[in-house]
Amino acid sequence: VRDLVVIADVRDDRVTVEVLDPFAMSTVGGTNTIADNGSRDVEIMGSSKLGVVGMCYRLRGGSQIEFQLVGMDGRALGRAVHVGSSNLGHCAVGEDADGFLVAWWDHTELWVRRVFVAE
Repeated sequence: VRDLVVIADVRDDRVTVEVLDPFAMSTVGGTNTIADNGSRDVEIMGSSKLGVVGMCYRLRGGSQIEFQLVGMDGRALGRAVHVGSSNLGHCAVGEDADGFLVAWWDHTELWVRRVFVAE
């Protein structure tokens, strides 16, 4: 993740990721669709140690909070993992030495789930 910029966006209900090299002023791997039915609430966090990006988002029309690993080429690594539910839709993702933490609020409680990532 060092020396690269990862941009996550939602256009036409599609969660997309684009990786840029700001020094070469070029795109790395193009724009990749991560999910076809995402909401506007997308959060990302890169891990230089693990060399991946973790992202969370809510599925449109529902309450499912999903977590997805993304490689440095902007492509999804494996399948998204359902981590929880919230009609509010807002989630946050952070990282530590073992992987990622995903947090969300469901009107009454704050939830945090750890996602371990093997090196």
